Amino acid sequence: MPVFRCPFNGCEDTTNNEDKDIAIAIFNAHVATHTSGHQAENKSTRSEKIARPKISQGLLEEGWNSFLIQWRLYKTSAGLSEENKTQLIYCCEQELIEHVLRSEPDIVDKSEQDQLGLIRKLC
Repeated sequence: MPVFRCPFNGCEDTTNNEDKDIAIAIFNAHVATHTSGHQAENKSTRSEKIARPKISQGLLEEGWNSFLIQWRLYKTSAGLSEENKTQLIYCCEQELIEHVLRSEPDIVDKSEQDQLGLIRKLC
């Protein structure tokens, strides 16, 4: 009777059957349980990352509205939550970051809506 041992570390599973072909089929099905999730995981991580949107001083209303759409898309794509609200300040170009931080040094402690309001006022 053929006995097949799982080749994956930490798995003690063995497959045996009187019929060699059945034993091989069962063994292959077992090995697939180790690899199927890994392949799906790799496919999902291969998607292209969306770049953080940028915003600068002197922005017109249309530009601001476009930024808000890009920001929502970025938040969704990056899986950001309220705890990641510091990401918003990094959307500002360097000159605007400095202006924002001079006006409100504790901006990252504020809600996302408050941050957006202050950034909009200053850009």
